[in-house]
Amino acid sequence: MKRHTLLPVVVLLCSVALWADSHSYSSGGLKVWLPEGWRVEVDETALFGESPDGDSFVLLEVMEGAEGMDEARGSYLKALQESFPDFELEEGEGEEGEINGIRASYFRGNATKEGKGWSLEVVVLVTERTALLFIDGVAEQKVSQYAPITEKIIKSLEKI
Repeated sequence: MKRHTLLPVVVLLCSVALWADSHSYSSGGLKVWLPEGWRVEVDETALFGESPDGDSFVLLEVMEGAEGMDEARGSYLKALQESFPDFELEEGEGEEGEINGIRASYFRGNATKEGKGWSLEVVVLVTERTALLFIDGVAEQKVSQYAPITEKIIKSLEKI
C-alpha cells in the first residue's frame, strides 16, 4: 500500500480512538463504552451516563436479590418501574442471547418521565457474579439520531 493511501486510514483510526471512552462499573463487574463528552457518574450502586443534550442516557445497576436469568427476568420490571412507573413493554417476551459472553435478555418499551416520551432498550445481564439491569433511553424524537450509538453502547458491554 502506498504511503498516501494509508493516511486516511490512520486519520480514521485516530479519530475513532479519540471518540471512545470506556468506563468500569466494578460492583457489577462490567465495563461499557460511552461517547466522549457524556456526563458519567459511577458509584457502588450504579453507572449512569447522559448525552450532552440530555436526550440519551444509560443506566447500569446490580439487581439486588436476583440470582440467575429466571429470577432476573422475573424482577427486572419492578426495578425498571422505580425510575419509569409508566413503562410499557412492547409486544413479545423479549429476546435471549449473549453480549461478549454475558447471558442477556433484551426488552423494548416506552415510558414518560417529566413530560418527555422515552424509547427504552432494556437488557437483563447475568454474569457469574451477579444479575444486572441495563437501560438505554432515548428521547422519542431522537431515536433515529441515537440508534447507532445505542447499538455500539450495548455491544461494548464486557466483563472486567
